[in-house]
Formats: sequence, structure tokens, C-alpha cells
Amino acid sequence: MYNIKMANLNDENKLINLVKPKLLNEKNDKNAKNILDEFLNNNKFRVFVLREDEALKGFCSIEIKAASDGNKGESAEVVMLNVAGDSKEKSYKKMLMEYIEDYLKQIGIRGMYSKLWRIA
Repeated sequence: MYNIKMANLNDENKLINLVKPKLLNEKNDKNAKNILDEFLNNNKFRVFVLREDEALKGFCSIEIKAASDGNKGESAEVVMLNVAGDSKEKSYKKMLMEYIEDYLKQIGIRGMYSKLWRIA
């Protein structure tokens, strides 16, 4: 059984192993922690985690973009998305994206785009 929820600071240590593969220098826990700190402590980001039987299996971070007139909530960008290696065939990325689409609709954001990249 899986569930998806918004991440909190208690998830940070478990998320490091899912963030590191998205970094150019995968062995650097400090870089992964700094990125997670930014995601979890900056209210323009939302981080969602997917758990299966209480084990963290995936996450997705999005950035809420301000409208050109300065109003919050015109669109959102998928910044980082990853699932654990043993979960890749279980459609967890699709489940996360569907959950986030629903979340964005609920808060009134009409557009979402993805520009996934590896962070140095």
C-alpha cells in the first residue's frame, strides 16, 4: 500500500539518498542536504514524498512560480523527481505527477511544466 503526502523536515535524512542521484557529484551528502534545506524551508517549493509500507520510495519537488504581475500561483515547475531503484517499474513517478496535478488544481494553479536537470 502506498501513500503520498507533503514532505516535512523529518523526511530530510531519508530524502538525501533520493536527491544524490540527481546531483553531478552523487557522493556529496552536504550538497544534497543544502538542496533539501532550500526545498523544505522556502515556501515557494513544495516537496511530496511517496511511501510504500512506510518506506520512502520516491519524491517530487515543485516550485510555485509567480505570475508576471507578481501574483502567486500562475504556474508550477517540476524541479526534481526521483524514485528508489527498486520502485522504477511500479509507476511511482506517474503516481506522484498525478497527485501533484490534483494538488495544483486544488490550490488554483492552472499550469505545470517540467525542466528536469541534474544539479552541480
